[in-house]
Amino acid sequence: MVDEKRRFFRINENIGLSYERLDQGDSGKSGRAVADLEVLIGSQTNRIDQLLADVSAESPKVAALVQALNQKLDLVLRQLLEAQVIADALRPARQVNISACGLGLWSDHEAAPGSHWRLVLELPQDDKKIQCKGILIACDKSESRFYWRFDFYGMSRSNQELLIQHIVQRQAAQLKHLRSV
Repeated sequence: MVDEKRRFFRINENIGLSYERLDQGDSGKSGRAVADLEVLIGSQTNRIDQLLADVSAESPKVAALVQALNQKLDLVLRQLLEAQVIADALRPARQVNISACGLGLWSDHEAAPGSHWRLVLELPQDDKKIQCKGILIACDKSESRFYWRFDFYGMSRSNQELLIQHIVQRQAAQLKHLRSV
């Protein structure tokens, strides 16, 4: 019974938000592709190290060349990953209306109700990221903009608790600020 009441606490908040449609062509594959790529790179690095150990006795120059190329690739990958981390850190905050069970936000683009999305919520006060999925339950047009409303699903229990605590704390802070004005 307590969980049901907490589902309806709703606040307006600025959060970091990234989203990606899962059920449209290849767009849902990019998040999985990055994770798959990291696993593949790790396994290839292990294989290269094993083969280098075998080859180095037979041909030290070839082994040195392969090792130099592998280090060059590692440097390029590290730079790409750092650029992505910086881009994530510079993501502007968005004004959303959020509860423990969903969120609403303004967009310049229309989207299909019933579509499935991967959502990453960055809670600035807690410096936490919450990943979940959302189903777009409505896309209401207002002049030249669209108001998207998502229902969350696939959120871990710990992330849901974190979100509930964040909302309750922020709501208390907002109410305290209103009382002092």
